[in-house]
Amino acid sequence: MSNSSISQKSLRRLPALMLIISLALNGLLIGYIAGRHSVDKSAKPQIPHIVSFRKKQQTTKRLLKALPKERREMVLRRAIKRLKVKQPDYTPPNKIISRLRAQKRKAKLLMRQDKINVAEIAKAQADIRALEAKLAKNSDLLLLFLLEELDPQERKKLIGGAKDHLKRNKN
Repeated sequence: MSNSSISQKSLRRLPALMLIISLALNGLLIGYIAGRHSVDKSAKPQIPHIVSFRKKQQTTKRLLKALPKERREMVLRRAIKRLKVKQPDYTPPNKIISRLRAQKRKAKLLMRQDKINVAEIAKAQADIRALEAKLAKNSDLLLLFLLEELDPQERKKLIGGAKDHLKRNKN
């Protein structure tokens, strides 16, 4: 007798359970459809920015924060001096970045014009790549010179911090 009473209860609950499942599936379907229709298909592609340089620059800053202020300033001053000797045409990163931003604005304007001038756009893109390469080269050399200025204990401390930083930002 108890088996039939259990099955009677579950049969009465079945429509309510099916209603809940149906509502959940309908909600998911409506959300999916609404999400697909809300995407702006006329959005213009963005000009890529310098992610790699920014990450490298932030990593270098984090590395150096482990040093006392006086030592950090001295190490930076020496490394930049060596960089200027190695690269006579050295330009500070902030000036390169401002030129890079201006060049990207110019490229965007060229791409938005009614009449497209492919040669000008290609030149603007080449200039952007050249500025990004110069920025990356300078930051790589600066990091190498900074590491040479540090004693072994400082390097171990800084590299340990970089290792932790890389673990945190894996994705």
